[in-house]
Amino acid sequence: MFHQLSDLLSMVLIVAESEAAEAPPEVGKIIGMMITNIIGFLIVFWILKKFAWRPLLHVMDERRNKIASELHRIEELNRQAQVRQEEYEKKLQEIENLSRERINAAINEGRKVATEIQANARKDAEVIREKAKATVEIEVAKAREELRTEVVNLTLMATEKIIRENLDDDKNRRLITEFVNHLKN
Repeated sequence: MFHQLSDLLSMVLIVAESEAAEAPPEVGKIIGMMITNIIGFLIVFWILKKFAWRPLLHVMDERRNKIASELHRIEELNRQAQVRQEEYEKKLQEIENLSRERINAAINEGRKVATEIQANARKDAEVIREKAKATVEIEVAKAREELRTEVVNLTLMATEKIIRENLDDDKNRRLITEFVNHLKN
């Protein structure tokens, strides 16, 4: 690059010398200033390249590497977050499935218990009905027996009043037995 600049500078000097010979003195000053500016620019450019360009490139490379590493780290964190999100979604789905299973099991257990309670209630109701029936039958039998006794007593009293005569004991017993047998039938 410096070779090209030196060639360019040589050409500018040749042109400037040739024009300086032909041009008025003010043009020579302008050309001299241009040459001075070009030389100053080249010196500043060379100093910047020598001392500032490499550190500047080094800083830029460090910055580029830092940005690249940050992007890589962000991509890795995004990938990890994606994996964790998928894991959490799987766990949530498993929890939902487990809770559905438990709810269904509880519902089925509740139905089973309800069926057992209904069956037990029917059995208990049947036992109570049978006991009540037996109690009623016993009470009816007692009432019949009391009624027979009362009928016998009333019959004896009525018979005694109607007949007003004293029958012997054998006749009394026979009449009562016949009456009671007649009531049984």
